[in-house]
Amino acid sequence: MPNPSKQTATLLELMSGIVGAIPNGLITFSESGEVNLVNTAALSLLGLENKSPKDFLDRHYYSLLADVPDVRDKIDRLLLSGKHSELEVRNVVVDGQSLNIQCYSMLKGVLIVISEISDETALLYRENNDMLTQLNNRQFFETQFLELVSQTNHLHQNAALAFFDIDNFKTINDSFGHSLGDEVLCKIANILKSRTSKGQPIARIGGDQFAVLLDDYTVHEAQGFADDVRKHIDAYAFNLDENSVRITVSSGVAPFYTNAAPELTKLLSIANTACKAAKDHGRNRTHIIDAKNDEFESYIRGVKWIEEINKAIQEERFVLYCQKISPISDNTVPFYYEVLLRLKNEQGEVISPYAFLPIAERYHMMPDIDRYVMTALFSSMGSRSDRTYSVNLSGQTISDYSLVDFVNKMLNRYVFNPRCIIFEVTETAAMRDFHGTIEVMHSLRALGFQFSLDDFGTGLSSFTYLKELPLDTVKIDGSFVRDIEHDKISYQMVKSIHEIGQAMGLKTVAEFVENKAIYQCLSDIGVHFAQGYYIHKPEPITDIMKVTAAVSE
Repeated sequence: MPNPSKQTATLLELMSGIVGAIPNGLITFSESGEVNLVNTAALSLLGLENKSPKDFLDRHYYSLLADVPDVRDKIDRLLLSGKHSELEVRNVVVDGQSLNIQCYSMLKGVLIVISEISDETALLYRENNDMLTQLNNRQFFETQFLELVSQTNHLHQNAALAFFDIDNFKTINDSFGHSLGDEVLCKIANILKSRTSKGQPIARIGGDQFAVLLDDYTVHEAQGFADDVRKHIDAYAFNLDENSVRITVSSGVAPFYTNAAPELTKLLSIANTACKAAKDHGRNRTHIIDAKNDEFESYIRGVKWIEEINKAIQEERFVLYCQKISPISDNTVPFYYEVLLRLKNEQGEVISPYAFLPIAERYHMMPDIDRYVMTALFSSMGSRSDRTYSVNLSGQTISDYSLVDFVNKMLNRYVFNPRCIIFEVTETAAMRDFHGTIEVMHSLRALGFQFSLDDFGTGLSSFTYLKELPLDTVKIDGSFVRDIEHDKISYQMVKSIHEIGQAMGLKTVAEFVENKAIYQCLSDIGVHFAQGYYIHKPEPITDIMKVTAAVSE
């Protein structure tokens, strides 16, 4: 009768021989991490030739993978997930050898299979992949894109490119160091891989940016994919230096048809532009820009204007113009000027502010421009100047209390009369941060500066807030003034604003005075000042100051 113990021993010896003869490295360990099988091939591939498999039995698998900590981390996550799944870590270099390490989660532990990669295969892998995240690199991503287009260029097939950018990644690097920053990149790469289908092109494009090519996806499906990735990243518990950190990404989607696909460079630029728009709207969201609409071209124009504005500030190519604001009925009251802005491009052409100020507002560049204007004006006024100038301030500037410190420094440096400066604030700008604006206005008035509310009458809240703002002048919106001679409602609006201003002790100014008939209507109402082409066409402030200086002499 066969001896069961002897049969078992024979079977184990046979299995041991088979495992030992396999050229690939094999390791198995329990759920608690204790090694219960390791063959000599595994030891050889891991640089442990001088050790015996018996040296590692019942020890923690960390002892075998001491030189590949990133692989250990991935295995730990596989165990913690509690799922029966697998992972592959490619091109792991140990003692100069390139290895593939595959891990399989089993019912009672983990199986690791280690195989050597040929030099040619390893070189090809390095050429096509990002070695930090193990994702494809941009070069190979382009190859995959061209393959998709060539295979489907006869079809009017939906496709899209999804672009992901980590929010505030520089702050993560600065706060926790580049090593942990790299760890974040790897974790996000793994989340991206987990949310994509096998074989779906996915790449690290550069820095903290990733892209996924979505073949046969409608716009709605592509947005759904991008949102799904975002939500999984947002929900992931990033543990950095024993701190639980919430990390988010913004995503941009660029849909296209495979038979009319743009070049990948342009498609990436469009998707990146959409991603930047998502960041501009608050981050951790998805924005879509179709390659066929004009939003992308508009954005590119905006980027060019940002560069032009920055260069104009550095090269002092902003030019100040002035337009006279004249008293209508009281000739004993002196006229004054509104300071207007023009940009001189590199070819010497003078550009209207309507071309660049909306972009400067959108990209929060107005404080720099406002400070440029004030510095140029204050430095040229001199202590003997008694001419008054009205200077426009944006909402971004007037609600920032640092303006008070800046103006105070200018006042001390250039020694001019603050009563000769009227700061103009639009109704919209004042409403941007009403309480912050009031605080700044009171502080500047205490220094002697005056204030005017520009474009008054266009907002529903106009009369409600008028009495709360520390004003000297109200400027009646030109949309009412230009129609005053033909439209009874416009006439009554101008009349009402003037009467309310008078009741509050404020001077009134009407802008857009283009002809004698408008001027006469304003005179009949009793408006104090008029501004427009009928009064004076804008001219460079340097010309005006030359005349003023000559008269003074």
